[in-house]
Amino acid sequence: HAHALLAVLAIALLQMVAPGTASVASIASVPVLSYQQLDTNSYYSVSTAQFAQQMDFLVAQGYQTISPDQYVAWLQGNGTTPGLPAKPILITFDDGTLNAGGATPILRARRLNAVMYVVTGYADNPGTWSMNWTQLAALQANGWHIQLHAGPLGHDPVVGGTCQYNYFYGCRKSNETLDEYKARVVRDIDAGIQALASHRLINGSDTFAIPWDYWGQMNGDADVTDWLPSLLVSRFKVVFQQAWGYQAGGYNRRYRFEIHSDTSQAAFEAGLADTRFSLEQPSSSASDGGLFGLSNSLTVLIVFGVFSSKFSLSLSL
Repeated sequence: HAHALLAVLAIALLQMVAPGTASVASIASVPVLSYQQLDTNSYYSVSTAQFAQQMDFLVAQGYQTISPDQYVAWLQGNGTTPGLPAKPILITFDDGTLNAGGATPILRARRLNAVMYVVTGYADNPGTWSMNWTQLAALQANGWHIQLHAGPLGHDPVVGGTCQYNYFYGCRKSNETLDEYKARVVRDIDAGIQALASHRLINGSDTFAIPWDYWGQMNGDADVTDWLPSLLVSRFKVVFQQAWGYQAGGYNRRYRFEIHSDTSQAAFEAGLADTRFSLEQPSSSASDGGLFGLSNSLTVLIVFGVFSSKFSLSLSL
């Protein structure tokens, strides 16, 4: 009876240590694409035909789009997240330009969706090229996910900036104390979050695409580069960046592949295999969970003593 009891306990321990590993496949990489405009007017644009060709390739290769919520769940689940397609991909657009809405019929015809990173200041004052709040709501109703790109001023150069690059979040003005700089940036980001919420446009996990891919990394101001990533971590579960500002590891940073007018089909296809899309495995520690706080990667030896008998079980996980 003692041995039968120990066998039952051993099975229970195996289930505790590696729950669901037999039924949930591990996904090692999720590509993230970044677009801006859908026209032929600039380097940051792609044509409708170019975009359609790229989407056709994704479908032919078996890719299926996911939401920001699912992307965050993939990261937090260490790649073993139930419900993800076998080949997930996240498609994103920045700024909320009117012509980006032309992607909707292309996406819907292929059963794909996308994320729009919104500059709330542009939605407040749309002019002739940016979507207003009503148009953004219609975009969401057509299957898009809405996330924050910048608040009222965060996508513009900072007035009075004297940095090499005067981008709002990454530049501290020469006459600005560190506390004043911090208050300005916090005010803009929080105003953006509140604006999306007030228009009921946040419909998933809080992710962020930093404007101009800029952390202040070229301005030589260590106070900025030390503080800004920490602020973004306190507000967002994922902070997307492109090649220019890419810094691996830490601070919830994840890479996006930015598509331009000169991105050939061959370059597009090759870019999907970029190793920067890979899941970065956390280092083993007691806080990682597992059996009695031990990492699941360990080999655990359990010795039971029941009456005069001993039972040994080696678990290689």
